Amino acid sequence: MDMEYFGDMINEQRFVDIPMKNGTHTWNNRRGNTHKIALLLDRFLISEQEINRDISIEAMIFLGTGSDH
Repeated sequence: MDMEYFGDMINEQRFVDIPMKNGTHTWNNRRGNTHKIALLLDRFLISEQEINRDISIEAMIFLGTGSDH
């Protein structure tokens, strides 16, 4: 229910999710082979009004170091 409300709010506010320039996942469990899990946990939202201002906006993933906590 909370995610449904969040999605509705994004649509009502006309937010746009900017695609990441350098990847598709913002988190992974740092395991290999069949045990690897990678997910898109973060979103980069901006108002539709800002997109229409013809400015250059990019979303990028920076590699984390150390713990994921």
